[in-house]
Amino acid sequence: MGLARIALLLLLAAIGTPSARGGTCSLTPAACDVQSDCPDVCSKSTDVTCAGNSDCDGPGNKCKSGLQTCDGTGPPPPEPVCGNGQVEDGEECDDGNVVDGDGCSATCADESPPPPDGDGTCSGDGTACSSSADCGLVCHKSKTACSTNSDCAGPGNNCNIGQTCIANPAPTANVSLQGRKVSTF
Repeated sequence: MGLARIALLLLLAAIGTPSARGGTCSLTPAACDVQSDCPDVCSKSTDVTCAGNSDCDGPGNKCKSGLQTCDGTGPPPPEPVCGNGQVEDGEECDDGNVVDGDGCSATCADESPPPPDGDGTCSGDGTACSSSADCGLVCHKSKTACSTNSDCAGPGNNCNIGQTCIANPAPTANVSLQGRKVSTF
């Protein structure tokens, strides 16, 4: 047996068994995770692994890569890393840090505020709100919606939380007794 073949067999033994890896190469029992894990084989005797053409007997029998397929699924995907700035499996968000209270939690869960629940109305535009933060930003003087000061024309017309959330009063009932009949308004 040639030194190249012995080296290849030692390499295959070091790679591990199919149970320790993702699968098996189609033409040899080598364990594999990806196609490149499968060893080269002789083109005319594909059950023979090779490290070079001298390992293949007969004319035109050359050592080739890529003749086998790895039937495994490959290695498992890496565990997600919260705080690396990339949204990965199992993460709702990833803002590049592990700080709570900035919209994306330390465990990469979305911390977006809940939508307004309609407990009140914004003083400027009447939209439903549960706090003044739900009312959004308005220009100080013109009371128009804005996102930055440049959206507000004129000096001193700054963009800030200018509306307030006015709680809807609890409905009141007026009760009048007219005999046995009760009516509410």
